[in-house]
Amino acid sequence: MARAYHTQHITPYIHRLTTALIVTTLFDREVMCRRAGSAAFQEHVGRQGGGSSFPHGIDIMTTIDYFAVGNRTNTYLSLSVSVARYPEYTEALIDHLVERKVNHWDSVIRELTAKALHNLTIITPEYITHNTLVRLVSGVGSGTMALHNLTIITPEYITNNTLVRLVSGVGSGTMVCQHGCLLSLAQVVHALSAVATRNGLPLQEFINNEITNDIVTLIPRLKDRQLYKGHSGEYIKQASAILIEKIALIKLPISDNGGVLKVWQHLLEEWFVCAAENIRTSSLTALATLWTHYYQPNTTQYNVEWRNQLIDRYIHVIQTTRDEDTCVGYTAALGCLPKFLARGKFDVLLTALLSTTTITNTTNTNRPHTNTTTWARTRQQAINSTLALVNTLGINAHADECDAVGVYSLRRIYHTLLISLDDYTVDSRGDIGSRVRETALNALKTLTQAVLEEDPGLISKDTVEDMMCRVCQQAVERINRTRKVAGLTFISLLYSIPQLPHIPCESKLKGLFPNDDTSKDMNWASEHTTFPLFIHLIDLPQYRSRVLLGITQAAGGIDAHLDMNWASEHTTFPLFIHLIDLPQYRSRVLLGITQAAGGIDAHLTRHTSEALHTYLNGRAS
Repeated sequence: MARAYHTQHITPYIHRLTTALIVTTLFDREVMCRRAGSAAFQEHVGRQGGGSSFPHGIDIMTTIDYFAVGNRTNTYLSLSVSVARYPEYTEALIDHLVERKVNHWDSVIRELTAKALHNLTIITPEYITHNTLVRLVSGVGSGTMALHNLTIITPEYITNNTLVRLVSGVGSGTMVCQHGCLLSLAQVVHALSAVATRNGLPLQEFINNEITNDIVTLIPRLKDRQLYKGHSGEYIKQASAILIEKIALIKLPISDNGGVLKVWQHLLEEWFVCAAENIRTSSLTALATLWTHYYQPNTTQYNVEWRNQLIDRYIHVIQTTRDEDTCVGYTAALGCLPKFLARGKFDVLLTALLSTTTITNTTNTNRPHTNTTTWARTRQQAINSTLALVNTLGINAHADECDAVGVYSLRRIYHTLLISLDDYTVDSRGDIGSRVRETALNALKTLTQAVLEEDPGLISKDTVEDMMCRVCQQAVERINRTRKVAGLTFISLLYSIPQLPHIPCESKLKGLFPNDDTSKDMNWASEHTTFPLFIHLIDLPQYRSRVLLGITQAAGGIDAHLDMNWASEHTTFPLFIHLIDLPQYRSRVLLGITQAAGGIDAHLTRHTSEALHTYLNGRAS
């Protein structure tokens, strides 16, 4: 077309043509279509005259070039914002997202549309408010992360047009449209609040009372229509949780004496026990935001009795439920408690969480006929929630144990984390205890750094010695992922700032593990890296038993790489030859070497001789 028609013939269609090409280039799902749109736009600008015929043609052409549009996330969240700053295209981009992408069949596109609308709202909030918002609530449109970005650019247009359409969109009959409209509505409302705050205006300037009421009552209405049931309800749950989070984040006015808040909390409690990770995470984030912004001590929703009942109810569920997903959800919810809810109950919360890390069997009286041996996810979440509460309340040796993390609480937490490093639970999924061990390793690193910044004297010598030895054990075990976490934790503890006191054989460790560029670039997941280093710790009595235990478990595993590593004379002889220095092992090691050297295997004879030669040279020097 660019080559076939003269400029004067195509001029009447320039705006529609340009808009269509830009929309395709930015928002098409397929990369080949986006690149084709970019090439076509470049051809038209070059042949039809970018300066006069195509508004801002040269600038846009360099923005949406062939390579820039290759990444879909980049086109939705970044390039769309750059193009929308040209007023000729702003409304067209928003309309396309609302009409074509909010109800797109691909959920990833719906999520991107919402975020893009958030950004575009800043540009024209009025259009979004009066046009798009109501439309989304009633369910007409379709698209999601892109609306966030466009709202940033054009808040007026969003306010006047898009907001109405989003509000109306939720009422449509299809799950896809409802999901997209809920996501977009959440992002647009959040963006409008940002615009109002930035300009020093009240939120009501963009969202009037009628639309506010429609938005606030959306979720109860969806519940009444039973739209949260079935497979399609999984999408609606996640989107509704995100909407609750954004509403709470901007503290949208609610004037029904807490009725809506109770519905929201009840639904979020139902959703955070879902097996789906995305629903559980979104619900927990929304619940924490809801508590923080609507249940402050100076509000009518909050009182001490309500707080105590809430925590007691959650703990009761954790201690009695027979369903792992339920236990995981409520355990995670305890970790989401804001400071004003957790203060005064930390000792109770800590006891409940630490007890959850303990494996119970069928004889447990609180949870009859339930064996929690395979509940590794619950134990992992209990550790994460404990650490979250420590970060929320802080460490204070002089505070009451119910208000902050004191000396006694620290001792209990460290004991639990160190015991968790012995979780080797195995079921049909494999070594599920490895996730617990890795979580405990990360928690030890984070907790220790927090304690050192508060007061290094809070960590006892016995705790430090036990911690360092157990971390070394994990660094020589059979799972690559676990070894990597342990190696990074070990280096972090060894070179922590402030310095961790009471590290056994600290100077020798720093000689083996220097804090230089080589150490920083080290591949801790590789057995060829970790084993040759940590095997030297056998020479140190404090570390010997734990390192040998880790090596034994690694050698007895089924990992092909580790089997090959330990079956090879290249690995075993250079490492175990050093055990000659230890009286307890000397005779047996020499006996084995003698038998190997006197055999008929040429490889064994050669490697035995080389190992002995290297060892004796080292002794002589």
